Amino acid sequence: VAANAQNHALRGHWEFRAPTASPDYRGVMLVEAAGRATYDSPMDAGRPARFVGYVARSDGSYVQILLTNRATVIRANCMVQSNDLLECQFFRDSGNVSNIFSLVRTGAGPTTLHGPPPPSR
Repeated sequence: VAANAQNHALRGHWEFRAPTASPDYRGVMLVEAAGRATYDSPMDAGRPARFVGYVARSDGSYVQILLTNRATVIRANCMVQSNDLLECQFFRDSGNVSNIFSLVRTGAGPTTLHGPPPPSR
């Protein structure tokens, strides 16, 4: 699926889940119809986190979402388990790698996040 498709296959409201590694961590990713994404957590390493980006690659079994907060770049590399379940890891530009976590689609995502369109693929 191209990142700039009319209704991106990953469009949705996705919740972060890692009950064994981070049971209290909360995070939400929104993916809109054109493939733009946001990731928000009320408490990430002691402070709120907000990242914006886009789905850079989606080939059916593998997804890569690039995110930035203007100071840090994160790659979310995910294996597709089902239409509503991704198993992912965050790879930070610092070299840090997160534990494996799940993104679970819990609802429909927005049509638009009101930002510039993601790069064409």
